[in-house]
Amino acid sequence: MKKNIKGIVVFLIIMLVLVTSSFNVYAIDKIGNNDNTDINIENNNKEIEPVEKVTELPMDEIPEISNNSKNFLNYLKKGDISLNNIEKIESVYNNNLDRKTTRITTNDMEIDFDNNGDIVSYKNFNDFSTKDKDKRDYKDTEILIVDKNYQITQENDLENMICQIEENSNLEAYKLIDCSNNIDGFWTLTWCRDYENNLINQYDCANVVVDASDGSIMLFGKNKIEPNTLTPLITNYEAIEISQDTFERFNINENKNVSFQLGFFKPNYYWDNSKKESNEVRLSWKIEIDGINVQVDAITGENIGGSFERSTDCARAMGVVAFEEQDTLTYLAYDAFQRLGYNQTNYSPVTWSINQTDINWMLSRPDVYGLYLACHGDVVNGKNVIYDGENWEIWSDNSFGNWHFVFLDACYTSATPNFANAFNATSAGRCFVGWNIRIQNDTVIAFDKKFFPKLGTMSVGDAVVTSLWETRNEGYNYGEYLCDPGFIGDPDYYGWAW
Repeated sequence: MKKNIKGIVVFLIIMLVLVTSSFNVYAIDKIGNNDNTDINIENNNKEIEPVEKVTELPMDEIPEISNNSKNFLNYLKKGDISLNNIEKIESVYNNNLDRKTTRITTNDMEIDFDNNGDIVSYKNFNDFSTKDKDKRDYKDTEILIVDKNYQITQENDLENMICQIEENSNLEAYKLIDCSNNIDGFWTLTWCRDYENNLINQYDCANVVVDASDGSIMLFGKNKIEPNTLTPLITNYEAIEISQDTFERFNINENKNVSFQLGFFKPNYYWDNSKKESNEVRLSWKIEIDGINVQVDAITGENIGGSFERSTDCARAMGVVAFEEQDTLTYLAYDAFQRLGYNQTNYSPVTWSINQTDINWMLSRPDVYGLYLACHGDVVNGKNVIYDGENWEIWSDNSFGNWHFVFLDACYTSATPNFANAFNATSAGRCFVGWNIRIQNDTVIAFDKKFFPKLGTMSVGDAVVTSLWETRNEGYNYGEYLCDPGFIGDPDYYGWAW
């Protein structure tokens, strides 16, 4: 059924609150269409510290460029490496990577060089869509026509490019762990430092996005953080014993199936309530039971943190999963919808538990065309489902009318096109964003904090790809922490209300 009032949007978010060590839930039942749900946006909106601190430099402070970088630029720009069209030169400090670079911006590219003159980041502006930058006059019946005459259609088409990247970027000791095109029109490649014996350092990596239409490199990035050691002093059995105190808080004991893996981890001290973050990379044992993992320092035996999956069968069994920083992400989404021109006057952000009646009411609103919903997700017998683990569930074999911009921030929501089709968000001036895999909450936070601020500055598809690339550069590129969002719909759509 066609919606008949345009330009109004809502995003709906579910925040499940963990208040006891045994996962008891304190739920505030507020109905989405009740006047009592209004909240003070200004008081609850949390500012996010900018990832980059940028200082403009004089135009003559061009960094010394290494020979490898000159050769790589020659390859990237197909022989045209002229830097004569420089628009600005900047000093950039990246908080997340703890790295200082010199950035050169020209009319068609942005390049960051480290203090050795090596390229650590490259953006090709020609591959970012500006076709519909200011378009808002979409029609409900407008058919999306996308030229899918791609030059790169299979992994074999990238063989020469892979060799060139590895040669020019000194990646001989690295392993290509991902070469996929889960986002239509783009290929994503990730290399990680390989110490053999299945010991991969995801924080020493290179990440590339290739435009499938012409085979050009859209984004290239490198980051290198070396670990404290490669040799453990404590055994996996000792690490399992150390982790038991944490698992017992969730009524999980050692009789459950336990998995363990030696790898690298940035301490976040997740389980001791301090939630401190660190840029050091430590060799650690990951001990996992039922989707909850504990990281134990392989030298000191210290519990240095861990994470949990946003959606697992375990979450259903326990009834609830607490989403860290969900209020912050909700208000980032709210701000993004404001920038995109949606009217949210009657649809305040929701950060409390709701029920089946609430979600059914929300999805039936005739004036709502935008939605951000963070919850659980799964695929069952070929059908997608989203749910809160206790009060409601929504299946993809329904039709929810015509939506313009939908982001289901839950596991597997874009693993199939089912939900994108259910929201009719696949034609001109429409799009759907989700996750292709079961996703860790830490990865969601890292991605969302990059994605929402980009909306309105580039197409939604480009925002997804660029945020994916930035998040992988921070080390969310391997194992259960892999960043793998999905995008379905109009690749030129900027997300504007229309």
